[in-house]
Amino acid sequence: LAIKVARDLIEFGEVRRALLGVSIAGVDYERALEKGMETVRGVEIMSVSPDGAANEAGVEPGDVVLQVNGVNVNEANELQQQVAVLDPGEVVELTILRNGDELQKNVVLKLLEPREIPEVAANEESFEMEEIPEEKEGVMYSEFDLGFRVVAIAKPEDHEKFDIYVDRVYKYTEAWNRGLREDQQIVKIGEEKVEDLTTLEELMRLNLNDDGSVIIEIRNSDDIKGFIELKRN
Repeated sequence: LAIKVARDLIEFGEVRRALLGVSIAGVDYERALEKGMETVRGVEIMSVSPDGAANEAGVEPGDVVLQVNGVNVNEANELQQQVAVLDPGEVVELTILRNGDELQKNVVLKLLEPREIPEVAANEESFEMEEIPEEKEGVMYSEFDLGFRVVAIAKPEDHEKFDIYVDRVYKYTEAWNRGLREDQQIVKIGEEKVEDLTTLEELMRLNLNDDGSVIIEIRNSDDIKGFIELKRN
């Protein structure tokens, strides 16, 4: 992945991300039973973008992706990692399970187009941060000038570690325009797992200082993982 990023920056001046056009989730034991699978494996397609690459190739919600270009995938992040090293326009071969049958689907990956940011969002000072709620034992908050606030809630089994959630996203900021939303859980910054505010703040600072952008792995309330890239304008 690092080689692809470097190559894209040299050739295009930016990182060009390939898009499959799906939302995904890992298959657990109960879901495998529901689908009549003999073993727990694969990554389920939860939804398909109408104008996305997967939809054009005939991939459907409920399909279970078993392999990407011949490589087994059993976690959502494994599928995402296989796609992340590819370029828009490349063909990726998916081995999927549908109604008990294994099928092959060749998907021509699309380019993830950056969203247009309204003029009001160009100035990070165009929003006013709200007063941070009063902290209490096991609950802490932190604001980020890209337009969002997080809340860290101590894990019951280990009060030194925290689950970190997006508590507030200010409209028309970088965070808002890139798709960060309230109640999403922040799982990783880049490849680094985050379980406390100090680590989150430090990783955000280091990534933004290094190349002006940061990749956040998030998980929504349906346990579907995704990636959001925030950039410093």
